Amino acid sequence: MNDCGCNKIGLTICEIVGIVLSIIAGVAAGIVFSLGLIPSIISFVIVALATSGVALLVLLGSLIAANNMKGYNGFNKCICKSGRFVLTGTIGTLLAATLAITTGFTITAIASIVFVALTAFFFVLLVVALICLLSCVIKESCRCRDEIM
Repeated sequence: MNDCGCNKIGLTICEIVGIVLSIIAGVAAGIVFSLGLIPSIISFVIVALATSGVALLVLLGSLIAANNMKGYNGFNKCICKSGRFVLTGTIGTLLAATLAITTGFTITAIASIVFVALTAFFFVLLVVALICLLSCVIKESCRCRDEIM
């Protein structure tokens, strides 16, 4: 019988792919923004900020609900595996987008370019982290359900 508890602490393949994709997206966004080729960057930053706020609220609500459930809960194991990853993407996006908005969007300002790149980096990290978390929950739900039947 497989262990349905928390036993893995290191990075998963999904998280490594997410970090690599985030680096590529952050560098690309910084370069494209510095060249002045993204006219509606403020829309992206506002969407990233709103998404991170909603993700933080949903994550907290899910944690509360998962802790109140009796018996095995695949969400708890997946939070042990990738909770830090999701939280890093969420808080990073929240902070980077806030800093990007407060510095303004001047393509000649180094701070603006850096904060736009960081916002893109953390936003992609957040999206991939949420996909990793949902993938893990689905996998664990199906695996432990098959063991019971």
